[in-house]
Amino acid sequence: MSLQITVRGSAERSYPAERGIVSLGAHVEGPDKDDVVAQAKRALDPLTAQLGELQQRGAVSGSSARL
Repeated sequence: MSLQITVRGSAERSYPAERGIVSLGAHVEGPDKDDVVAQAKRALDPLTAQLGELQQRGAVSGSSARL
C-alpha cells in the first residue's frame, strides 16, 4: 500500500455589497508531499501574481492567499 498525501488550503474574505468575492483553489494529489506542494504552488502562482497586480492598480482592496 502506498502513502497518499493531500495538501489543502483555503481563504475567505467579505466585502461590501457592491463588491464580489472570488475563491480560487488547486487540488493536487500524489504520494510525495514536496512534489504535491510544488505542483499546487505552480498552479496558483500565476493567479496570485495577477491578483497582486490588480491590488496595486486599486481594483482589489484586499486579499488573503495561502497554501
